[in-house]
Amino acid sequence: MKNVLNKFDKQKVKNLNKLIDTGSSNTIVILSFFAFIFFITSYIFFKEHKAKLAEEKITAYHLNINYLNSKLEKNILNHNITKIEEEIQNLYKTGLFESIVLQNEKYIFDKNTLINNTAGFDDKSWNLADVIVDIRNGSIRKIENTSLYRFYPSATYDIEQVVKIRYQLYKNKQIRSFVTELNFSNFNIEKNYKSESSFISLDFKLPIENETIEHEIKVENQVIAIITYKFNLQALQLEIKNFLFNLILFNIVMFLPILFVIGFYHRFLFKKHVTNPVNNLNKYLDNILEDKFSMLDKKEYEGTKELKELTSKVAKISGKIASLKNELNMNKETLELKASMDTLTGLPNKNIFDFEIKSMYVSSISGYVFILRIEKLTQISEKYDTSYINNFIQSYVSIVKRVISSIHKTDITLYRFYGSKFAIIAKNLEMQEAQKLCEKIIYELHQNLKDIYDIPEDLVQLAGTFFDIYGSLDSLLKSTDKAYEISKKKGKNSYHIIAEEELEKNFSKLDATVVDIIERADFNLAFVLDSYSFDEPDKIVMNEAAPQLYDREGEKLAIGSVISVAEKLQIAHKFDKLVIVKTIAHIRGNDLQHAVAINLSMSSISDSSFMKWLETVLQANKDILDKIVFSITSYTAYLNKEIFVMFIRNIHEIGAGIILKRYKTDEYPLEELEGLQIDYIRMHQDYTSNFTNDMVKKHKVKNILIFAELNGINVIADSVKLDSDYDLLERLGTYATSR
Repeated sequence: MKNVLNKFDKQKVKNLNKLIDTGSSNTIVILSFFAFIFFITSYIFFKEHKAKLAEEKITAYHLNINYLNSKLEKNILNHNITKIEEEIQNLYKTGLFESIVLQNEKYIFDKNTLINNTAGFDDKSWNLADVIVDIRNGSIRKIENTSLYRFYPSATYDIEQVVKIRYQLYKNKQIRSFVTELNFSNFNIEKNYKSESSFISLDFKLPIENETIEHEIKVENQVIAIITYKFNLQALQLEIKNFLFNLILFNIVMFLPILFVIGFYHRFLFKKHVTNPVNNLNKYLDNILEDKFSMLDKKEYEGTKELKELTSKVAKISGKIASLKNELNMNKETLELKASMDTLTGLPNKNIFDFEIKSMYVSSISGYVFILRIEKLTQISEKYDTSYINNFIQSYVSIVKRVISSIHKTDITLYRFYGSKFAIIAKNLEMQEAQKLCEKIIYELHQNLKDIYDIPEDLVQLAGTFFDIYGSLDSLLKSTDKAYEISKKKGKNSYHIIAEEELEKNFSKLDATVVDIIERADFNLAFVLDSYSFDEPDKIVMNEAAPQLYDREGEKLAIGSVISVAEKLQIAHKFDKLVIVKTIAHIRGNDLQHAVAINLSMSSISDSSFMKWLETVLQANKDILDKIVFSITSYTAYLNKEIFVMFIRNIHEIGAGIILKRYKTDEYPLEELEGLQIDYIRMHQDYTSNFTNDMVKKHKVKNILIFAELNGINVIADSVKLDSDYDLLERLGTYATSR
């Protein structure tokens, strides 16, 4: 219960309270509904009005264009500049056009053109005999099969000037000569309209395909001129914008009374009878989440009948939670004590021993580790009952603890593994002190126990080893086993300590081997811990890249030792780079559909140059980022919390995943994982080994799974062998497991 209640902090609950404010939500829904209706209605009306305006403008454009075109086609040959200019100006003044350009393509005229432009003569019954122009200005030719003549200006003639033309007319054997002037000038009427200001800055798409229209003016199939019209769309845009502004203003005016009425209801009526009681109830629940239980003051909860009923039920639930929480806390303390302490002697057990050793590896603390065995305990148990044996073990432990305290070292701790096997961790202890400790333990046990208990002569064997900071937990225990065998060979009640000098003999060789392996990249990867989904038992969702390391003689090296040496030599980042590159090649080469976990050393992820390299590599492999998961052990992550948190942020920004492996709640508390947004947790295999019948383990597994569900984390079990364990993990909602 405590783990569930602690998932939310006060600030989150306050934010949640705001979101679940029913009155506010209802008000927003109602106002949103009215706003939506106004918007849809206005949109339809605006769309139809805009289309109507555009249609009217297009019709006006074409009507005016057709009118001017017909006028020009009738009068173009008259070359009446004043008349033509007047017609164009009249059209331009309508404001429909931004520009109108009349461009002569050919300089054409006929007999009527000449007569119409000759003062004092208008008889068109005469026939045209001859037409000439000054040779310096150009020449005139008749267009075949027409009644038209064309003027060809010379290269030096300015066509904007009037052209003097001499011509002769004949009728009834009479000939008359005339001189007239024709103007072939172009017209270009254009004005840059200054766009009028509007509150609307949008430009609307109009159903006009071309802003300009060209029309050819023909006479007797001859193109005399081309007139170009450019539409004035700014006026239409402004008209649409003004209409839209007025429409928006109208909607605001209509919406304000609705807003006022609903706001009044929410602020005064709903707030008094619903909002205030709910807020008080939420504050009361906030206090419960912070373990502050109190009586509920019903005066603060006057509201609707349903709300009063809810308040009453919350008060009852609060009382039940308070009593249940107290009971759970007591049970939890009992379970945690049993999980970490030996019930008979009160000594920390092997789990605590393992965690302490791991911490020493991470912090590189030196010292000695001893294994202490009660020899012939089984033989003694066959003679005496349980009570006698328990008293004997307690006396045995009491003597050893007294000897340890006499060494005047505050960092020496005694542990009990099981039965007759004990361990001692002595930090920062010198060899001479370690020898004195062993000798005194053997002496004191014999002196104090022989007169009280029936004990054999061979009572105790002590085996010690210098703490190899480049080793592992397994290699350390193997070293103590070796020391124990030597101690046994020495005889009864003996001890043997493997000194630092003995271990150092192998250090230089191991250093050279590690450097050689990394420089040659001479290792392969195995892929272990195939984890299968509970939803699809035949589907692998993840496995782990495991480097297979051998020296030149073919002897296999422990990965923990190699990493420790590499970190000491400051080349761990090189090794991690090789593993990453080989893993990516494996994913691509085998077209994997599942994720692969890659173990990284803490020295690498704290190296800024390594992280820059990693980001570059991952960016280059974006298409397989969902297959790449970086793995950190829980105790290492907790001891380097700040580096680990920063690493998670960097990896998530790139798009890869994070798994916290060998997870134990006492190594990295659940409440401190909240907000880190890790992707996977792989529980320590001790948690799921025969945990169905172990109350302590079951309690821890359930807590992890509840936390993971609340925080969106996939939980993977490790090496589950029993079907009963597998079935319970499946029922609890575990993501996957290796078997």
